[in-house]
Amino acid sequence: MKSILITFLIIILSLVLIKYNTNNLQFMTGDAKVDIYETFNNPPSNFICEKDEVACILAYQKYNQECQNGFGAWKKFQELNHNKKIGGKKIKVLALDSTQHPNLRIGGDVDGPKVSVVTRYNVRDYNGILNLENLQNFLNQSI
Repeated sequence: MKSILITFLIIILSLVLIKYNTNNLQFMTGDAKVDIYETFNNPPSNFICEKDEVACILAYQKYNQECQNGFGAWKKFQELNHNKKIGGKKIKVLALDSTQHPNLRIGGDVDGPKVSVVTRYNVRDYNGILNLENLQNFLNQSI
């Protein structure tokens, strides 16, 4: 039993030394990729659009594959439009996990991504494929 433990420790130590010498310790830490939804702009509590603002909001669920498939496009859309001005309106591109906020009208009872453009007095929902071109067209048509 003692020899098995020593052999196991030698193997582990050898693997660590090999990985260390190649500057690759990735196997020890798992997947280093940061989940993209952690970098979305989230609406602050009690968020209200001012009269010169428009918010484009993605309601998503982390576990939903369709949501995950659209995260890349949403991140690019956010980078292109958040805090920019279009048609005299300041654009806020926000996202929220609807499983964390189940009672919001934005998220609704939808299991999957839901995009809405919100103004001070109006909400308009998007029903289409989540890609950069479609999202940009929806935003432009909604302003």
